[in-house]
Amino acid sequence: MKFFNFLTLKNVKFTLLLASIPVTTSFVYSCQSLIPYKKNSVQEKLVTSNQPGPELVSENVPINSRIKDENPKLQIKKIDLNQYKTKLSDSNREELLEIKLSLQKIVLDFKNFPISEDFLSFVNDNIKKIEQAKYDDDYWNIKRTQWIYFFNNYKSWKEEFKYTKDLITSDNDKQIQNEILIRALSFIKEGNIDKITEFFLLKPKEFYIYKLKQQIKLYEQHPYYLQPLERLKKLLYYYQNHYEEYVDFQWGIDKNNKFSLEPSKYYSGNYQLVQINDEYIKNWLKYYQRWNWVFVKPEDQIPKIEDKNIKALQIDPKFKNNKIISDYIKRQINFAPDKYQELWNINPQHPEEVKANDVEQFDNNKDKKYNKIPEKTVFEINQLYSKQKYNNFQPWGTYDYVNPYKININNKKYRLRDYQNIKNFNFEKFLKYQNTDIIPDSDLIWLFSDFNVYNNLLWKHPNLFSDALYSNVKEYLVNPTQRRITENGYIVDYTFSLKKEEARKKRKEIWKNPIPEYKKWFNHWKEVLPKIINKNWDTKTKIKAVAYYIATNSIYLSPRDKDFNYNGYGFANSTQIFTNNPEIQCVGYSMNLAAALTILNIPVRILGGPYFGSDIATIADGSHAWNEVFVDGRWKAIDLTNWDLPENYSSKRKPKAFELDDSGDLFLERNSEWMNNFKLSVSSYQSTIMFFKNPKEYEYKDLPDNI
Repeated sequence: MKFFNFLTLKNVKFTLLLASIPVTTSFVYSCQSLIPYKKNSVQEKLVTSNQPGPELVSENVPINSRIKDENPKLQIKKIDLNQYKTKLSDSNREELLEIKLSLQKIVLDFKNFPISEDFLSFVNDNIKKIEQAKYDDDYWNIKRTQWIYFFNNYKSWKEEFKYTKDLITSDNDKQIQNEILIRALSFIKEGNIDKITEFFLLKPKEFYIYKLKQQIKLYEQHPYYLQPLERLKKLLYYYQNHYEEYVDFQWGIDKNNKFSLEPSKYYSGNYQLVQINDEYIKNWLKYYQRWNWVFVKPEDQIPKIEDKNIKALQIDPKFKNNKIISDYIKRQINFAPDKYQELWNINPQHPEEVKANDVEQFDNNKDKKYNKIPEKTVFEINQLYSKQKYNNFQPWGTYDYVNPYKININNKKYRLRDYQNIKNFNFEKFLKYQNTDIIPDSDLIWLFSDFNVYNNLLWKHPNLFSDALYSNVKEYLVNPTQRRITENGYIVDYTFSLKKEEARKKRKEIWKNPIPEYKKWFNHWKEVLPKIINKNWDTKTKIKAVAYYIATNSIYLSPRDKDFNYNGYGFANSTQIFTNNPEIQCVGYSMNLAAALTILNIPVRILGGPYFGSDIATIADGSHAWNEVFVDGRWKAIDLTNWDLPENYSSKRKPKAFELDDSGDLFLERNSEWMNNFKLSVSSYQSTIMFFKNPKEYEYKDLPDNI
């Protein structure tokens, strides 16, 4: 180009270097900046013309043709540098337009995302540059930013914001999240590859650690929930030290004799292998946040609970003058049911003081006599309700060994051992409903009542005492023994009872009286409930809060064939929830819910029956127990056992993040898909039909209209 010619003056040379001059600027240089000026002697003068480049004037040119100005000044025409540039191509213009549109979308995000003013200014500056771009030099200047990486990183940044957004529950949460994300935006703007890589590899780790610590603090302030506090601390440790690794979670008793995830003295069958990653942590955080409503402020707590405030402990005035019935009710509310008859046979006034050796001596006494109290009680109840529909009760265990009752099922006769409460009960109808498999090659059928059906006539509403499922009297072991084995690579301890011979040698009793254990357990519930129940909650919310407490303070006794926990309490126990080994099974779950709701004066039932669904780890022997509560104008089922977290090992099951499953409704219709897997036991069958029927459209599947 002619523009790049050099201007040469005698004894003076000047070179214009244009490489660093902005292309949009024109420059004017005065003569003084080019040659030395002499007032009366002009050796060389630079003149401008219409020619493309400057010309030099020789000294031999006639004087009159020379510039006549006494004070000549060298002048240069203004030069437009842009005329020598390549204009922006259509393809480059199109590319810049796409970048501009993407940048404008970021501007629109400003209202909904934590975008800093600095980052927004960077975006707007680049939009302005694109709008002013005319030449290829402009294009390459804008393209210095690697926009593909920029927009991809920004997209990931937005996803990170959305990923953690649902964990924001306070202004402080929002501030912490914004600080982390704004810091990441500065890395994206600067194109700091190392910092960007670090941020997106760690992703929300910093924020999740903050949230884990926040949840731990909440449960430390409300120390009534065992598992959440233990689990959160373990999750935090693993997340900080074993990120993206597979780790073990196993419950047991630690060196401090507490139930924890650091077992040493006792290893339970509740163990699982999980991978610690962002998704797993987030799922637990989301779960715990959904239950943060359970924390009750002191001013909202219900008052201290006294026995006089518990309706189920008050004897109906109409029974007070009937000593037999009132004594019967007193035995029920003092945990001395007919199932423990041998205890109050030995000591009618204080059955809770009877020892195992006392029972053994009584059993060995050939002249022992059982009192007739159960028979007298049933007689009084039948008399009292003689003019009502149901007045044909019989004592539990009325069985004629000489002339056993016989029934015909599928054209085969069976001897029936009848241990239920209704005279003239239609056994064939019940067995057809239940469809229970008969023992092969046997002509004998057993029918056992779980509780006395007539109890429901003695209280206005069903409660713990009317439907209780008690453990056997000899089921609470003294000084149990442990056997340690290996399962699936994990240490697991099993508990066994001392044999009678061993107990005698050691002069120890083989089992302990369960009555004091039940009393202690019930009183403990009275102390706990004021701390976890809000006086302003409605009935369903109170039930949910109790269910959450049970699920977070107990765990299923695994594997399902275990008979005893570490302390020697049988699988049917309910009292262990407040001990250092709160492993229970279905009876324990249903009894604990019934105890708490009874104390809160919320009607509750305990039911049981066989299970006909697919094999699962939380139904031990094909039979099951659950609860019912009266909500929404009808009776609904609650199955806490199977709504609790299954922490027993399974290589096929994806680790779950809940302690009380809240993905569905806690309150199940009797004819729901899950409850259709069950049939009612004889006691539950009878009491449901007699006293607690639902409208037909909400009834148990195939349940007859009458007994």
